[in-house]
Amino acid sequence: MFKKIEFDFNIGVYYAILSIVLYTMRDVLIKSYISLPSIEILFFSSILGIILIFLSLKHTSSSSICKKEYRNKARKMLVFRGVMGFLSSAAFFYCITHTTFVNTIVFMQSSALFASLFMFILFREKLSLIQIAAIFVGLVGIIMIVSPSGISVDKVSWVGLICSITGAIAFMSVRELRKYYGARTIVLAFLVANTIGSGFCIIMAYIVDIPSIDFLFQKFVMPEISLIYIYLLLIAFLNALSQIYKTKAFAVAKVGVVGVVSYLRVPMTLFVGVFLLGDDWPVSTVFIGILFVTISCVMVSYMSEDDKIDKVFRKYERSD
Repeated sequence: MFKKIEFDFNIGVYYAILSIVLYTMRDVLIKSYISLPSIEILFFSSILGIILIFLSLKHTSSSSICKKEYRNKARKMLVFRGVMGFLSSAAFFYCITHTTFVNTIVFMQSSALFASLFMFILFREKLSLIQIAAIFVGLVGIIMIVSPSGISVDKVSWVGLICSITGAIAFMSVRELRKYYGARTIVLAFLVANTIGSGFCIIMAYIVDIPSIDFLFQKFVMPEISLIYIYLLLIAFLNALSQIYKTKAFAVAKVGVVGVVSYLRVPMTLFVGVFLLGDDWPVSTVFIGILFVTISCVMVSYMSEDDKIDKVFRKYERSD
């Protein structure tokens, strides 16, 4: 059964803020309490997340809302979204264990810039002059973050760019997928892709050795203390719950509003990273770059009105 959904600004903002808090709690656990390879953290958190989502799906309807003739296309798109989401997650988990908290989040949040840029170049999506200027400012900010000296780009920054670009592609696919599937189904497919992809990479790490892409290929390390399993379970729970609330936020509030609210995550992680986790305060070039990216992303998100998708998606949504 489907239910009609109306715009609800307050509940959408509430879902978005709750998602931010849950994501931040998850990231603090990963950065502070887990000493495993990043791809292994992704594997464990995803497989535990699948169990949690699958249990919740048992009590809800998960059938697609598309016509039968479109289901094959929708499933292929779901697989593609899973692959892009896995690459973005693998890069994100690597960055969060190898660089500062706020830099990692800025890389992830800048996906909105690349998504707007790709939509403009590939699909001729109309952008205002202000939006084009905002994208340019954001790209300058990214350059300032990845290469503050203006000389070279380190490996972690390259991985951060992979996180941004693949995350943008995954976001673009979700904008179409949400016509066909509910929040839990999309998240479940994402977690399945993460589990298969990270498991494959762990196995391949014993066959190949490519240091330049070691954010993917890392050997399995047996956890030494049982407490880690509790942390991994908490990470999985927070990851699955935050994904659900983020998707639901986009379902009941305008895309631009949710996008703007989501950038509260940047100052929150800057505060948590510096004052709670002991990160260094960003150097002036990086700090200005962070401001550029954040401001430009807010401008792009707030001024984007995807009316066609909003009308289709918000008219009918599963009661999951």
